[in-house]
Amino acid sequence: MSKTLDINHTVLMPVMESNNSLPLSHRESVKILIIGSRRGINSIIHLLYRVGFAEVTAWSQPQAAPNSEGKEMMSITVKQVTLD
Repeated sequence: MSKTLDINHTVLMPVMESNNSLPLSHRESVKILIIGSRRGINSIIHLLYRVGFAEVTAWSQPQAAPNSEGKEMMSITVKQVTLD
């Protein structure tokens, strides 16, 4: 059973790990990007880990976001999803 997380009225549904035996045409790589302060990014990454969305180590190290003049950071992960 998949868990649902409600964050400020936005519902996030965890992506289930794909079945590697499916043909590549039925799978897609989806990139998930978090932009904010380093503290905010780490908070969301750990929250998403607790609901089973992604391992903490699956996320990139935070780095400066483009055009933010060093005020925001970003971190990315890639999930494989199965397409119906």
